[in-house]
Amino acid sequence: MDKMQDKGIEIRKMCFEDIPFGFQLSLNENWNQTQNDWDFMVGRKENLCLVAICKCKIVATITVFNYNNQIAWIGMVLVDREFRGMGISTMLLNQAINLLQNGQHIKLDATSAGYPIYKKLKFKDEYQIFRMTFSPEANTQLKEDTSVRLMKNYHFQDVVEFDCIAFGTTREVLLKELIKNSPELAWVSTNDEIISGCVFGRKGAKYTQIGPLSARNCTVAKKLISRIIENNDHRSWVVDIPAYQSDFIKWMESLGFTTQREFMRMYLGENVSPINIKNQFLISGPEFG
Repeated sequence: MDKMQDKGIEIRKMCFEDIPFGFQLSLNENWNQTQNDWDFMVGRKENLCLVAICKCKIVATITVFNYNNQIAWIGMVLVDREFRGMGISTMLLNQAINLLQNGQHIKLDATSAGYPIYKKLKFKDEYQIFRMTFSPEANTQLKEDTSVRLMKNYHFQDVVEFDCIAFGTTREVLLKELIKNSPELAWVSTNDEIISGCVFGRKGAKYTQIGPLSARNCTVAKKLISRIIENNDHRSWVVDIPAYQSDFIKWMESLGFTTQREFMRMYLGENVSPINIKNQFLISGPEFG
């Protein structure tokens, strides 16, 4: 527990009783997280989640998802609008960074509002990400492919290893959570039973998020998107696409996806580079990376 006496701000670890307040903050800012997302982030003991309290009220949050003590993913840096301009987000960031283990690579996806704060804390730019949405009025007819099928248990370990190549460390815990909650959104592409691509998704407060999506090439990525949309009628979709996937972005636009906002992927200190970042076509959202 940390007290900022001069500003009347107290920072402490987030507990389950705080989740409704964090969830409401995210709803107030039109984010897509559900209470289930918050339960998962706060309930996993390896993660670090903090709240800032002012006048006996929770006014800000930060979450840090711990990937194997290798990557610490900062997300959900939210401040109540009435308490902005007090430096609370900087306090939370400094406290979280100080509590992280040495050797962890710290990363995040910055909004335009948060970007100046992260730059002051010496975060560096990595690449841009486009958030795109699509709300089809009717079932979208896309070409299906028999090489793409629903993910089964026997695929999972190979999928975890394939995803690791694109992300930089294993995300087994996150991927298990995604397939548990939304098995209809978990698809795999194979070539002679060898994984060539995989995609996951999750239901959000406003949209169904597609991602992460890893694939050997753009053709496989398109097949995965086609199958997931074709088999889940009349949903409103959101995706977060790295800017370097320009051909994929153009194809998504041809389906009807439009850009809503941009993020900047950033890192603090030394960066960790995936074995093949070009395999990453969709991230899993700024809260998870």
